[in-house]
Amino acid sequence: MLIRFAAFGVSALLLSGVPAAADPGDYREDYRKKHWETVADCDKKLDEAKARREFRQKAFECDRELAKLDDERRREAAKERREAEKKWRERHHDGPNDDYGWDD
Repeated sequence: MLIRFAAFGVSALLLSGVPAAADPGDYREDYRKKHWETVADCDKKLDEAKARREFRQKAFECDRELAKLDDERRREAAKERREAEKKWRERHHDGPNDDYGWDD
């Protein structure tokens, strides 16, 4: 029984690294990591604020940083969608079977 639990633990550790190893350039994983690092930094900054005005100013800066990250993620997602659509169009519309009989 103990061996079985040890095997499950080892396999769980090995499989937890598989998604990152499968596609190291995945922008979603990078974005998620940057997002949570930024949130942690912002929490530290907000904890250090001594006055309400300072807190609001730091909160505004943190919101701006998170908005920049979100814009970056949206640009990457749009780029990925455009590339996928381009591949789809090349595969389905720009090939040798482009005659659908619409000009009859």
